[in-house]
Amino acid sequence: MGIAAGDVLGSGRLDLFVTTFSEDFDTLFRNLGDGFFEDVSESTGVGTATWKTLSWGTALGDFDSDGDLDLAIADGHIYPQIDRHPEVSGTFAQRNLLLENRGGRFVDVTGDAGPGFQVVESSRGLAIGDYDNDGDLDILISNLDARPTLLRNDTPQGAWLMIDCEGPRGGPAPPGTRVIVKAGGRTFRRDVSAGDSYAGSHDPRLHFGLGAALVADVVDVRWPDGGHTILKDVPLRQFLKVRR
Repeated sequence: MGIAAGDVLGSGRLDLFVTTFSEDFDTLFRNLGDGFFEDVSESTGVGTATWKTLSWGTALGDFDSDGDLDLAIADGHIYPQIDRHPEVSGTFAQRNLLLENRGGRFVDVTGDAGPGFQVVESSRGLAIGDYDNDGDLDILISNLDARPTLLRNDTPQGAWLMIDCEGPRGGPAPPGTRVIVKAGGRTFRRDVSAGDSYAGSHDPRLHFGLGAALVADVVDVRWPDGGHTILKDVPLRQFLKVRR
C-alpha cells in the first residue's frame, strides 16, 4: 500500500518500510548494500505491532528529535461490511499507529500519544511536516468519508535542525537531493523525494532530530547534478535555507 524510506538502523543507507493488507505484517527491509535487503520486521518489533491492521500511508520521522527515526502508520479496512464479522479480520475503522524507535526496536506508543491518536476512522493518506513552524514534525491523515485528522506534535524535543533546500532559481530542491549532517559524533542522512507514503506528499523541508548535540559540525548538501554545498559549525534549533 504505502512506502517510507530512511536510515532506520544507522548504517548510512536507506532502509525501506512497506505497508500491507490486514493479517500480514508491515515489512521493514534493512539495506545491506549492493542492492541487497533483509527482512527485519520480526526482530525490530514491526511485525508484531502491525499484524492485524490494514495499513496505507506511512512515514519515517524523528517525532521526538532524539536522533532516530520513528514510524507513523495510517490504518483502515476497505470493506465496511467487515463490521458484521469483527472476529474475521477486525473492523472497518482502525486505530492509526505510532511506533517509537528505541535503539533499533520499535515500540507501540500509540496509547500514550495523546487524544489525536485515539481518533478511529478508516484512514488512507498520511503526510508529515512542520505546519506550525515550531521545529517538530506534525502529522496529517486523510480519512475515508470523514474529516482529515491534523495531529500537532507536542512531544518534548531534543535538538533539531530543519533544512530547506532550494534549486538555483528558488523553489523546492529536486528529488534526489541528499543532505548529510554530522553532529554529536553521529552521521544523519535525509533525501528529498516525491514518492513516499500513500495519497499524500511530505513537507519538502528536511527535519533532523539531533538529540543532545550542541552544534552541527558539518551540513553537506549533495545536489543531483553532483555539486556539494558544505557548511560547518551550524547552530541548531533553526530553519536553515540552502540554495544551489
